[in-house]
Amino acid sequence: MIQVREAPAPPSQITGLVASNIDTNSFTLNWNTSINATSYNIFQGGIKIATTTNNYFNVAGLSPGTPYLMEVTAVNSIEEESARV
Repeated sequence: MIQVREAPAPPSQITGLVASNIDTNSFTLNWNTSINATSYNIFQGGIKIATTTNNYFNVAGLSPGTPYLMEVTAVNSIEEESARV
C-alpha cells in the first residue's frame, strides 16, 4: 500500500534579523521564528557556516574592524529554503 502525504508548506522568510552582544571578535544574530521552519541556515559572506534549530546564533572568531555580511534562511522538514535575509 502506498500512502501519499501532502508536502509541508514552504517556510516563510525570517524577519527581525539583528545583531546583539557585539564584542571585538563575536556577536549574536537573533531573528523572529519563521512559519513552517524546522531549522535555519546561517551564511557568512555568502557561504553557509551553520545550521541551527534556534532563532539565534553566536558568530565568533571574527577580526576587529572587518565588515561581515551575514544572512539567514528558514528551512522546512523537506529542505525547502526561504529567501535569504
